[in-house]
Amino acid sequence: MNILNISSYELSGSRFNGFINHLNFIKEGYNSKYLVWTKEGNDTNTEILFKNKYRTQIQRKVQKLEYKYSVHSVFYPFAFVLPFLRIFRNANVVHYHLIHNYFFSLLAFPLLTWLKPTLWTLHDPWALTGHCIHPGDCKKWTKICENCPKLNILFPMKKDNTKRIWKFKRIIYKLSKFEIIVASKWMLENVKASPLFKKKIIHYIPFGIDFNTFYPIEATVAKLKLGINEDFTILFRATNSEFKGFSYVREFLIRYSKNNKHKINILTVEQTGLLDDLKEHFNIKEFGWVNDQKMMNLIYNATDVFLMPSIAEAFGLMAVEAMSCAKTVVVFKGTALTETIEAPEGGIAIDMSSDAIYEKMIFLMENESYRNNIGRKAFDIAQKNYNYDTHYKNIKDLYNKISIK
Repeated sequence: MNILNISSYELSGSRFNGFINHLNFIKEGYNSKYLVWTKEGNDTNTEILFKNKYRTQIQRKVQKLEYKYSVHSVFYPFAFVLPFLRIFRNANVVHYHLIHNYFFSLLAFPLLTWLKPTLWTLHDPWALTGHCIHPGDCKKWTKICENCPKLNILFPMKKDNTKRIWKFKRIIYKLSKFEIIVASKWMLENVKASPLFKKKIIHYIPFGIDFNTFYPIEATVAKLKLGINEDFTILFRATNSEFKGFSYVREFLIRYSKNNKHKINILTVEQTGLLDDLKEHFNIKEFGWVNDQKMMNLIYNATDVFLMPSIAEAFGLMAVEAMSCAKTVVVFKGTALTETIEAPEGGIAIDMSSDAIYEKMIFLMENESYRNNIGRKAFDIAQKNYNYDTHYKNIKDLYNKISIK
């Protein structure tokens, strides 16, 4: 079987964008290829879409044009090259992932999906809406998007064109032939509620964790290896993304620094420098963007609580990774994370506020046995629900099934 995965990039998000599956398919003897807009690694079976010295200039001009006319993933010409590529022509199944990141045109979808058996993993609700990647409390997309109150959120629009784009997507999907994959029941219910995906086949396949990579290590050992003291330790993503809730974390930390003299350890991944003004109040260790999974496992194990206060999340793979290390995960209510961690048994879901974070962190600092009990349950849930081998088998079975339709 010849397999082709298509996404924006391969290494960033490799644990959920099909890239690790791609590598394992190759190990099994399948002819698997991965096509990206931005190539980050050196995998010889990963190729760049539209290898042309003017590709970046064209992309930027189209991006400006799309913003001018308040559209997204419409004018980019690159996807129309696919039928002329050998890796596309040879494919028995084509699996699309993150294709809304400024390089793909939905106009090409009807042609592409009728040429090849097609799967599309929806990693967020963008495909359901008139412009936004996460609609939050807004439910207009369940009927028709219009009069959008949040044109500035990702992906921003210059003027309200949401009604036209929503209708455009409905036409495109109706003309296209593809099946959908979602990783969470939260996304499954959202896709079922969308008028855009009527009569489309939906597959619920949760992402999986390699338990040989993410597993419990004695916290004292992990802390020693990372040069961290034995004090209470919190891990979270430091990012300016509007959806990850970092502002709530900052407010919690500021309040803690004013009310408590004892320093605690703060570990962060992704962006650095966002907590420079708080370094005198906390023992802060910033790891930046971490692609090394062994290092990430060490970081999880060095923490006492993994704080993931996303205000929008369609699955939450990092939460599952922390659970597989038997760590207490704290999330906000109202996203897929509550379901993913199976709160309150496998983790803690709190109200969306910095005060709620403060109160829960103080409680967890003072209740080690409670933390450990939640961590043990989280580990059991991760082992039961998020085994990578099960995920991989389900994807492989689906590829075999759809490739012969």
